[in-house]
Amino acid sequence: KTQDSQGLLWESMKELLLLLTAGNAVSSTLQNCAHLPLRSGWQKYSQGDQDGILRKIFKTIGIVNHAAVEFGFGYVANSGHSGEQLIEHNSGLNTRFLREKGWNVTYFDALINDSVAGIKAVTLAEDNIVSSFRAAGVPTEVDYVSIDVDSIDVWLLKALLTEYLPRVISIEYNKNFLSWMHITHTRKWHAWTQRSVYGASAGAIDYVARVNGYRVVNIMPIGLDMFLVRKDLLDAHCNSTSIASFEELAGAARLGERVHKSCSERDDLPRLVDMHLETEGRHHDAQLKASGEVMLLNSLHPHNPMCSKLSSD
Repeated sequence: KTQDSQGLLWESMKELLLLLTAGNAVSSTLQNCAHLPLRSGWQKYSQGDQDGILRKIFKTIGIVNHAAVEFGFGYVANSGHSGEQLIEHNSGLNTRFLREKGWNVTYFDALINDSVAGIKAVTLAEDNIVSSFRAAGVPTEVDYVSIDVDSIDVWLLKALLTEYLPRVISIEYNKNFLSWMHITHTRKWHAWTQRSVYGASAGAIDYVARVNGYRVVNIMPIGLDMFLVRKDLLDAHCNSTSIASFEELAGAARLGERVHKSCSERDDLPRLVDMHLETEGRHHDAQLKASGEVMLLNSLHPHNPMCSKLSSD
């Protein structure tokens, strides 16, 4: 019996050794992904270094369907251009370089419809973004989605993620807010006034990302986009300890710096809300909390407040 027990123990030890060896073999294939939070990528057509950042991300996790979606790139009515000309003449598209590389890119715009250029005339909102993606034939696990509408960005993101699982997402964030603030624009779209009220804080976007299975891998320090990658893809390709945390990325991006003109307390401030209270339907409380946090920011920058009694126009 002693020999049998020793034999079983030895077999168990061998099985454990094999499992450990296999685990080490798998972990050794994972990449060090410390390169993902680039301080700078490179730019061909994008507004900043998004072209290079995207290249790094897809080099890390691979490309599946070469499908992308972009919306919020500011066409103007009666421009006289075709959709193709608008794409060529528009500065700052995150997907133009991908399109030139053969990707199938779908554009949504409130004004222009051009099937040849892949532009769909749709005013996206929380209640139609999923159906609009479906009608356009966008794959559920589309490789990349770019969001930049200057106001309801985080609400569109939340609605999209109820049924879509993009592999990579970029979304514009508002650098004026500190990392712990979960402030966003109200649910009603509003054109950007060139002042400090627009979009959502990095903290609000990070929260939506985390609860939906995404991880922030890059926050552009100049205050343009944040990049989100599905956590299951990062786990499959990256050594998770090599990826900077949101707090580290936020610190490097110097959140809370003034980068736009002061907003008007009367005209602009009512359009800001705390995301969680707004989601609960407590709109007035959401406005009050957001206003209080803006007043805190004002006290931190008394000579260059985020919002002032008078517009800075």
